[in-house]
Amino acid sequence: MLILGLAGAVAYLWQTVSQQAILLTSLDTAFRSGQLDSLPQRIQALEEKQQQYLSATQARTWYQEDSQARKTLEMQATQLVKDSGSLRAYVTALATQQDSLKQLTDALSSRLDEEVSRIDSLSVWKAQREKKAAGTAIKPSPVRTQGEPAATSLAVRKPVVSRALPPPFVLTGVERRGGQSYAVVLPAGAGSDWSQLKMLSPGESYRGWTLVSTDGNRAAFQVHGHIQQLTP
Repeated sequence: MLILGLAGAVAYLWQTVSQQAILLTSLDTAFRSGQLDSLPQRIQALEEKQQQYLSATQARTWYQEDSQARKTLEMQATQLVKDSGSLRAYVTALATQQDSLKQLTDALSSRLDEEVSRIDSLSVWKAQREKKAAGTAIKPSPVRTQGEPAATSLAVRKPVVSRALPPPFVLTGVERRGGQSYAVVLPAGAGSDWSQLKMLSPGESYRGWTLVSTDGNRAAFQVHGHIQQLTP
Protein backbone atom coordinates (compact mmCIF):
# COMPACT_ATOMS: atom_id res chain seq x y z
CA MET A 1 0.00 0.00 0.00
CA LEU A 2 2.79 2.42 0.76
CA ILE A 3 4.32 1.80 -2.63
CA LEU A 4 1.02 2.56 -4.36
CA GLY A 5 0.72 5.85 -2.46
CA LEU A 6 4.22 6.92 -3.39
CA ALA A 7 3.55 6.03 -6.99
CA GLY A 8 0.39 8.21 -7.06
CA ALA A 9 2.24 11.18 -5.55
CA VAL A 10 5.04 10.86 -8.08
CA ALA A 11 2.49 10.77 -10.93
CA TYR A 12 0.78 13.93 -9.68
CA LEU A 13 4.06 15.79 -9.38
CA TRP A 14 5.04 14.69 -12.86
CA GLN A 15 1.77 15.97 -14.32
CA THR A 16 2.20 19.37 -12.61
CA VAL A 17 5.76 19.74 -13.85
CA SER A 18 4.63 18.84 -17.38
CA GLN A 19 1.93 21.58 -17.35
CA GLN A 20 4.40 24.20 -16.14
CA ALA A 21 6.81 23.15 -18.84
CA ILE A 22 4.14 23.56 -21.48
CA LEU A 23 3.28 27.08 -20.10
CA LEU A 24 6.94 28.09 -20.15
CA THR A 25 7.25 26.83 -23.72
CA SER A 26 4.18 28.90 -24.75
CA LEU A 27 5.58 32.04 -23.09
CA ASP A 28 8.94 31.51 -24.74
CA THR A 29 7.28 31.10 -28.13
CA ALA A 30 5.21 34.28 -27.60
CA PHE A 31 8.28 36.22 -26.53
CA ARG A 32 10.24 35.05 -29.54
CA SER A 33 7.42 35.99 -31.90
CA GLY A 34 7.16 39.60 -30.46
CA GLN A 35 3.72 39.25 -28.95
CA LEU A 36 4.95 40.20 -25.49
CA ASP A 37 6.57 43.38 -26.89
CA SER A 38 3.16 44.80 -27.89
CA LEU A 39 1.63 44.06 -24.49
CA PRO A 40 2.62 47.46 -22.93
CA GLN A 41 1.19 49.31 -25.97
CA ARG A 42 -2.08 47.45 -25.58
CA ILE A 43 -2.16 48.32 -21.89
CA GLN A 44 -1.43 52.03 -22.70
CA ALA A 45 -4.16 52.10 -25.37
CA LEU A 46 -6.62 50.67 -22.87
CA GLU A 47 -5.62 53.35 -20.33
CA GLU A 48 -6.07 56.16 -22.95
CA LYS A 49 -9.47 54.86 -23.94
CA GLN A 50 -10.43 54.75 -20.26
CA GLN A 51 -9.28 58.40 -19.83
CA GLN A 52 -11.22 59.43 -22.96
CA TYR A 53 -14.29 57.72 -21.62
CA LEU A 54 -13.94 59.49 -18.28
CA SER A 55 -13.48 62.87 -20.06
CA ALA A 56 -16.60 62.33 -22.20
CA THR A 57 -18.60 61.44 -19.11
CA GLN A 58 -17.40 64.55 -17.34
CA ALA A 59 -18.21 66.65 -20.43
CA ARG A 60 -21.68 65.14 -20.59
CA THR A 61 -22.19 66.01 -16.92
CA TRP A 62 -20.99 69.56 -17.54
CA TYR A 63 -23.30 69.89 -20.54
CA GLN A 64 -26.27 68.75 -18.50
CA GLU A 65 -25.40 71.20 -15.73
CA ASP A 66 -24.97 74.03 -18.27
CA SER A 67 -28.34 73.22 -19.88
CA GLN A 68 -30.03 73.31 -16.50
CA ALA A 69 -28.38 76.62 -15.66
CA ARG A 70 -29.50 78.08 -19.00
CA LYS A 71 -33.08 76.98 -18.37
CA THR A 72 -32.98 78.57 -14.91
CA LEU A 73 -31.65 81.85 -16.33
CA GLU A 74 -34.31 81.86 -19.06
CA MET A 75 -37.05 81.35 -16.46
CA GLN A 76 -35.64 84.16 -14.33
CA ALA A 77 -35.44 86.46 -17.38
CA THR A 78 -39.06 85.68 -18.31
CA GLN A 79 -40.20 86.37 -14.76
CA LEU A 80 -38.22 89.61 -14.75
CA VAL A 81 -39.96 90.75 -17.94
CA LYS A 82 -43.36 89.96 -16.40
CA ASP A 83 -42.45 91.83 -13.21
CA SER A 84 -41.27 94.83 -15.26
CA GLY A 85 -44.58 94.89 -17.16
CA SER A 86 -46.54 94.73 -13.91
CA LEU A 87 -44.41 97.51 -12.45
CA ARG A 88 -44.99 99.74 -15.50
CA ALA A 89 -48.75 99.12 -15.29
CA TYR A 90 -48.71 99.97 -11.58
CA VAL A 91 -46.74 103.18 -12.20
CA THR A 92 -49.17 104.18 -14.98
CA ALA A 93 -52.18 103.54 -12.73
CA LEU A 94 -50.54 105.50 -9.93
CA ALA A 95 -49.89 108.45 -12.26
CA THR A 96 -53.55 108.37 -13.39
CA GLN A 97 -54.71 108.35 -9.77
CA GLN A 98 -52.43 111.28 -9.00
CA ASP A 99 -53.89 113.26 -11.93
CA SER A 100 -57.42 112.48 -10.77
CA LEU A 101 -56.53 113.46 -7.22
CA LYS A 102 -55.02 116.74 -8.44
CA GLN A 103 -58.16 117.55 -10.43
CA LEU A 104 -60.32 116.77 -7.41
CA THR A 105 -58.09 118.92 -5.20
CA ASP A 106 -58.28 121.82 -7.66
CA ALA A 107 -62.07 121.50 -7.86
CA LEU A 108 -62.38 121.44 -4.06
CA SER A 109 -60.06 124.44 -3.77
CA SER A 110 -62.14 126.38 -6.30
CA ARG A 111 -65.32 125.41 -4.47
CA LEU A 112 -63.79 126.53 -1.19
CA ASP A 113 -62.83 129.89 -2.69
CA GLU A 114 -66.42 130.36 -3.89
CA GLU A 115 -67.78 129.53 -0.46
CA VAL A 116 -65.35 131.94 1.21
CA SER A 117 -66.38 134.65 -1.26
CA ARG A 118 -70.04 134.03 -0.52
CA ILE A 119 -69.41 134.18 3.21
CA ASP A 120 -67.48 137.44 2.85
CA SER A 121 -70.20 138.93 0.64
CA LEU A 122 -72.90 137.86 3.05
CA SER A 123 -70.96 139.32 5.98
CA VAL A 124 -70.61 142.64 4.16
CA TRP A 125 -74.29 142.57 3.19
CA LYS A 126 -75.31 141.80 6.77
CA ALA A 127 -73.19 144.64 8.16
CA GLN A 128 -74.61 147.08 5.60
CA ARG A 129 -78.15 146.00 6.34
CA GLU A 130 -77.63 146.42 10.07
CA LYS A 131 -76.08 149.85 9.52
CA LYS A 132 -78.90 150.89 7.22
CA ALA A 133 -81.50 149.60 9.67
CA ALA A 134 -79.86 151.52 12.51
CA GLY A 135 -79.81 154.75 10.40
CA THR A 136 -83.47 154.52 9.42
CA ALA A 137 -84.80 153.89 12.93
CA ILE A 138 -88.01 155.84 13.69
CA LYS A 139 -87.23 158.97 15.63
CA PRO A 140 -89.72 160.09 18.34
CA SER A 141 -91.92 163.02 17.36
CA PRO A 142 -91.35 166.22 19.35
CA VAL A 143 -93.79 166.90 22.20
CA ARG A 144 -96.14 169.83 21.46
CA THR A 145 -96.91 172.07 24.42
CA GLN A 146 -100.49 172.88 25.30
CA GLY A 147 -101.88 175.93 23.52
CA GLU A 148 -99.27 175.79 20.76
CA PRO A 149 -100.94 175.79 17.40
CA ALA A 150 -100.24 172.77 15.27
CA ALA A 151 -98.11 173.44 12.27
CA THR A 152 -100.04 173.31 9.11
CA SER A 153 -98.54 171.41 6.25
CA LEU A 154 -98.85 172.62 2.74
CA ALA A 155 -100.01 170.11 0.23
CA VAL A 156 -97.28 169.63 -2.31
CA ARG A 157 -97.98 167.84 -5.54
CA LYS A 158 -95.28 165.34 -6.30
CA PRO A 159 -94.40 164.43 -9.84
CA VAL A 160 -95.66 161.09 -11.01
CA VAL A 161 -92.75 158.66 -11.22
CA SER A 162 -92.91 155.23 -12.80
CA ARG A 163 -92.97 152.62 -10.07
CA ALA A 164 -89.78 150.58 -9.79
CA LEU A 165 -90.16 146.85 -10.12
CA PRO A 166 -89.16 144.83 -7.07
CA PRO A 167 -86.18 142.69 -8.02
CA PRO A 168 -86.45 138.93 -7.46
CA PHE A 169 -83.23 139.07 -5.48
CA VAL A 170 -81.30 141.16 -2.96
CA LEU A 171 -78.11 142.93 -4.01
CA THR A 172 -75.66 142.09 -1.23
CA GLY A 173 -72.72 144.03 -2.62
CA VAL A 174 -70.37 144.77 -5.52
CA GLU A 175 -66.91 143.21 -5.70
CA ARG A 176 -63.92 143.56 -7.99
CA ARG A 177 -61.66 140.64 -8.74
CA GLY A 178 -58.88 140.62 -11.28
CA GLY A 179 -60.05 143.89 -12.79
CA GLN A 180 -63.61 142.60 -13.24
CA SER A 181 -66.66 143.87 -11.35
CA TYR A 182 -69.25 141.46 -9.98
CA ALA A 183 -72.67 142.03 -8.46
CA VAL A 184 -73.33 139.59 -5.62
CA VAL A 185 -77.04 138.76 -5.33
CA LEU A 186 -79.09 136.54 -3.06
CA PRO A 187 -82.48 135.19 -4.22
CA ALA A 188 -85.45 136.80 -2.51
CA GLY A 189 -86.71 134.69 0.35
CA ALA A 190 -83.42 132.77 0.65
CA GLY A 191 -82.89 134.17 4.12
CA SER A 192 -79.42 133.23 5.33
CA ASP A 193 -78.88 130.40 2.87
CA TRP A 194 -75.41 131.44 1.74
CA SER A 195 -75.14 128.60 -0.73
CA GLN A 196 -77.56 130.46 -3.06
CA LEU A 197 -75.35 133.54 -3.50
CA LYS A 198 -74.69 134.37 -7.16
CA MET A 199 -71.93 136.50 -8.68
CA LEU A 200 -72.95 138.28 -11.88
CA SER A 201 -70.61 140.06 -14.30
CA PRO A 202 -71.85 142.74 -16.74
CA GLY A 203 -73.94 141.10 -19.47
CA GLU A 204 -75.08 138.15 -17.32
CA SER A 205 -78.74 137.75 -16.41
CA TYR A 206 -80.53 136.32 -13.41
CA ARG A 207 -84.29 135.75 -13.38
CA GLY A 208 -84.84 138.20 -16.23
CA TRP A 209 -82.64 140.95 -14.80
CA THR A 210 -79.47 141.68 -16.82
CA LEU A 211 -76.51 143.39 -15.15
CA VAL A 212 -75.51 146.42 -17.26
CA SER A 213 -72.79 148.07 -15.19
CA THR A 214 -71.54 148.74 -11.68
CA ASP A 215 -70.57 152.04 -10.10
CA GLY A 216 -69.03 151.96 -6.68
CA ASN A 217 -71.50 150.10 -4.52
CA ARG A 218 -74.39 150.40 -7.00
CA ALA A 219 -75.39 148.11 -9.83
CA ALA A 220 -77.52 148.94 -12.87
CA PHE A 221 -79.86 146.24 -14.16
CA GLN A 222 -82.02 146.21 -17.27
CA VAL A 223 -85.48 144.73 -16.99
CA HIS A 224 -88.32 145.07 -19.54
CA GLY A 225 -86.33 147.67 -21.45
CA HIS A 226 -85.80 149.95 -18.43
CA ILE A 227 -82.65 150.58 -16.42
CA GLN A 228 -83.02 150.21 -12.68
CA GLN A 229 -80.36 151.10 -10.13
CA LEU A 230 -79.96 148.86 -7.10
CA THR A 231 -77.95 149.36 -3.93
CA PRO A 232 -77.30 146.95 -1.07
